[in-house]
Amino acid sequence: MNYTDPVLREIATFSPLDVLLADIAIRIQLTPTDHRLAVGHYHTVHDWLERADSPLSGLIESFYAQGGFSIGATTARHAEDADFDIDAMVQVSMHPDTDPEHVLSTLHTAIRGEPGSRYYGTERKSRCVR
Repeated sequence: MNYTDPVLREIATFSPLDVLLADIAIRIQLTPTDHRLAVGHYHTVHDWLERADSPLSGLIESFYAQGGFSIGATTARHAEDADFDIDAMVQVSMHPDTDPEHVLSTLHTAIRGEPGSRYYGTERKSRCVR
């Protein structure tokens, strides 16, 4: 095949396996809508932890994405009613000798908030709050 467009010329050299893998990679990426939704949720959680009545108010030194979302590798939902996972790290200003159990408990309390609040149903796991 004689393509004049250099991009098409390059694509024509790809093996069928390369094309299939590229197609899969494109299909499992977050849609632009889901990406905007994820970014919005990420900022909402950060704002929630910084609210005036939060036990972490004024103690958050750093809040950042971790894992797949931080490197642009979050995969799309497998169904419309499924969620995608975004991990966030919270670095807090507490004494270095503070019991990790206390830090995690405080994080859970801060995220959970009062009964009836947005995140009241969050689950506490052994190493994170979900």
